[in-house]
Amino acid sequence: MPSHVIHSSSLILVIVQSIRYDSREQLLAHIGNQLEELDFANLSEIKLSGNSYGRDACDYIASVLQRDTPNLTKVDFNDLFVGRKLDELPGSLEVLVRSLMNKKIEYLDLSNNAFGPAGIKSFDFLLREMSSLKVLKVTNCGLGPEGGEMIANALKENKDLRLVQFSAGRDRLENKGITALAGVFKEMKSLEVIEVPQNGIKKDGMLALLDALKENAQTLREVYLHDNWVKGQAADKLAELIYRTRGLEKLNISDSDMGTEAAYLVIRALHDSPSVKSSLIEFYCNFNEITSGSINKEVLEMLLKEFANLKHVEYRGNTLGKKVKHDFVGKYSEEGKKVVLFEEEEEEEDEEEEEYDDEEPEFQAEDITQKLESLKL
Repeated sequence: MPSHVIHSSSLILVIVQSIRYDSREQLLAHIGNQLEELDFANLSEIKLSGNSYGRDACDYIASVLQRDTPNLTKVDFNDLFVGRKLDELPGSLEVLVRSLMNKKIEYLDLSNNAFGPAGIKSFDFLLREMSSLKVLKVTNCGLGPEGGEMIANALKENKDLRLVQFSAGRDRLENKGITALAGVFKEMKSLEVIEVPQNGIKKDGMLALLDALKENAQTLREVYLHDNWVKGQAADKLAELIYRTRGLEKLNISDSDMGTEAAYLVIRALHDSPSVKSSLIEFYCNFNEITSGSINKEVLEMLLKEFANLKHVEYRGNTLGKKVKHDFVGKYSEEGKKVVLFEEEEEEEDEEEEEYDDEEPEFQAEDITQKLESLKL
């Protein structure tokens, strides 16, 4: 029988083979007694993602996980129910999560399980009670605004909880959901990584989130806001946040409808912050409607020449001549930097200069400087 479980003294991994396990018998037919033979005293991590588990299979796995596992801290339940009906998910997920309740889990990934708001009751009791939790991932779970509020309400009850990472991308949180979560983050003051791309977050929600992140500025390392709305007042708030961070390493504001002035403001804030100028490693600002070629050349020079540790820059979909792109990519690739400026359809074309609309910025650099000075206060 081929081994479908890899295990060592510190890890159990059910191999990702997109297998459908409807029952305990089907699961045992593939893995035999390998789960039973694990060194539970030293087990630190479980990864079940990529297969599809029915309720009976989940009951069996839960019975195994209920054993004494004093060192178990990391649980990956990502993508467990491929092809399952929605009404199957809550019961199966709940039995798995309940098997963790006598443990001190620090990392929990429930991403890519389409449980929606109705399924949150399958695990919200853990969010209320497990103060050891540091990383929570619920990306692509169909939360919606209501689900965002439900998770926020559960986290709010856990007074000793100090999350360092929260990930909820592609969840349709919108303003209502992210505002509820922002209230929790504001009190925690512990976030290092915030990942909320593609959630339909508009002005009010983004302002609430950025206001909350200011209370986490001392610990923040990675901020992923892409494919939401970051312009006007939100860009100002982001600049304020940047000035308050002390170790920001990664920032993604791509596809955020920023426009030239807002993007320039944020990039200038990155440049004007001594700590960020030395700490930033990755920066993403794709497709942000930055229509001034001269501004784009200025900020790319600024980023690539003056940020000591910046290794990866993506700046696709903004107005910049093809020859200029080739020059930037060629020059800085030789210095070991990853510079992504071309859209896919441009990759195969030669570098002969094309016609493009290059708009003059409708603002003065001096005005941006004055605004940034006021935001530093």
